[in-house]
Amino acid sequence: MSFYKLKDLILDTNLDTVISRLLTIYPEAFEEGHREAFKELIEIASATPVLAYTGNIVITRIDDEDIWYDVYMISNDKDDIRYSIDFMDWQEAVTLSIDQGVLDSFTTTDIMAHILHELTFTGFSRNEVITNKENMLGKGFV
Repeated sequence: MSFYKLKDLILDTNLDTVISRLLTIYPEAFEEGHREAFKELIEIASATPVLAYTGNIVITRIDDEDIWYDVYMISNDKDDIRYSIDFMDWQEAVTLSIDQGVLDSFTTTDIMAHILHELTFTGFSRNEVITNKENMLGKGFV
């Protein structure tokens, strides 16, 4: 069981290196939006205390017609259900652990780039993600 938290990964990686790698993996990424989002994640990670283990972030490489990556969470209750992190509150997300298989398969920079891309899929700030989630819930989509 892995206990390397996203909080630690955020604080251990370099913003410019992560953004550079993000733009390589995801050429459609919006550099300035992701850069500001990562800065906010650094602030959140710095201010968030270490909490009890709640789940693992998993990254799976999918080789279909194109190569893509599935980034999701599996909770610690052993249900093996994959949960999206797209609408997850960033304060909760930073407390998640990184799955040991992910740590063994990817560089820390690549892990952070994939997670940053996923966390910003619905917004480039914590508040924007929360607002978009509330809007989707109000329309019955989430």
